Amino acid sequence: MNYFLYNHFTISTHFSLRYFMLNSQLPDITLEKIKEKILQGANNKDNELPESLKSLQNDAQAIVNQDVNEREFATESDEFDHYINLANARGQIRDKLPESFDRFPRSIFKPFGKVFLKVLSYIFKDQREVNFNIEKTLHSLNKKDQVLLNYIQETVKKYDNFQQIKQEVNLLKEEQQKEREKIIANNESNNRLLQRQINEKFTKNQWEIEQLKLSIRELKIKNEDLLQRNIYLQKTILQQEKLIEKLIKSFNNNDTQEKSSIIKNINNDIENHSLDSFYLAFENKFRGDRQDIKDLLTQDYRYLIDSLNIDKKNNLFIDVGCGRGEWLETIKEWGYQGRGVDLNQVMAEDCNNRDLQVIISDCVEYLNSLDDNSVDVVTGFHIVEHLPLKVILNLFSECLRVLKPHGMVIFETPNPDNILVGSRNFYHDLTHRNPIPSSTLAFMLESVGFPKVEILNLHPIPNHNITGDELALRFSQYFYGCQDYAVIGFLH
Repeated sequence: MNYFLYNHFTISTHFSLRYFMLNSQLPDITLEKIKEKILQGANNKDNELPESLKSLQNDAQAIVNQDVNEREFATESDEFDHYINLANARGQIRDKLPESFDRFPRSIFKPFGKVFLKVLSYIFKDQREVNFNIEKTLHSLNKKDQVLLNYIQETVKKYDNFQQIKQEVNLLKEEQQKEREKIIANNESNNRLLQRQINEKFTKNQWEIEQLKLSIRELKIKNEDLLQRNIYLQKTILQQEKLIEKLIKSFNNNDTQEKSSIIKNINNDIENHSLDSFYLAFENKFRGDRQDIKDLLTQDYRYLIDSLNIDKKNNLFIDVGCGRGEWLETIKEWGYQGRGVDLNQVMAEDCNNRDLQVIISDCVEYLNSLDDNSVDVVTGFHIVEHLPLKVILNLFSECLRVLKPHGMVIFETPNPDNILVGSRNFYHDLTHRNPIPSSTLAFMLESVGFPKVEILNLHPIPNHNITGDELALRFSQYFYGCQDYAVIGFLH
């Protein structure tokens, strides 16, 4: 009995120790965990080694480090099968005594063998059941170990395949990167070449465009000159036709006295108006664009006119030496009534054709014909430099007489303080007499009785202002300062 107890105890203890030894040596790895890691690796989009496979590799290495390689595992597997078979054999119910009971002194117990075996079978019934359970457990563990080993081996093979694929992908990436860099280099080279060609063509085209612009500008100037010459010729021919008509009328007239009067008028027209067409052409050439002049007049004088609060239903503006009529047209657009006075028949006719009221007369004589206090504003733009001193004083005196109590006079003229104007530009117009300093013209207005006189400097040369010391400032003022000025006389 002690022998059987000892054998059962030894087998049970051995299997228990073996079971716990296997549990202590194997890492905590399940099939579900391994499958989960493999699926994570398969779904990973990056070309780097998935963390799940790295973990699986570590787990496999841990098994190897625990002496579970193929050779050792095969040896232990055979030993493990030996113990399973031994446990199976020892766990069977015995129906006969061992052969050792055939010898003395044990043979004396042989007649009682069956009874003895039944008693032992009953006593170790529970132990035998435990042994069977342990045997089944070890069988199951053995199968799972084999499955796990196979799975690990397949995983390692897949990992090796994965590494090979990874290397191939890296090679493809390198080739793709080289090809991409080559394409980029080719594109950059082509772009530089194309850009250089575009720049060359653009420069060439730009030069050609500038040449065309220059040609168009020259043609425009020539066309404008031809147009002005045509106007001049038309006006001159018209003047000549009128003189011829008067001359024919005098020849057909039998009255000697009337014929003499007509011939005298013809001579006066020839003497006083022979340059009328020329002067209109000169104004068109050098005075500037008509709209530009109107814009400049608005900028310079609109605020002064508005400050007078003139009644637009009952007013009169007189513009002496009205020329082409820019000022008359401007004040008409503002809602005032203007009347021009000029000796140039051609310009007067041109203004009347524009629906502007212009009288052909000497300015002093015309003002002398007006009533006292009958005019709101008298203006004269670039006229006083054409007149002798006595005529200017008479003109100012008549302006003072005809102005209403709130009236105002404006006379604009070239500014000799600007050296370029006083020494050169002033003499573009050969009918100019001499430049008049602003202080002189202001004194002339005061001398005839204007109680308040102001000087308004106008039209500095743009974008030529020089800054610096006193010498630089004076140089800038003398050469790039105001090209015109106006004297303004007030009665209040």
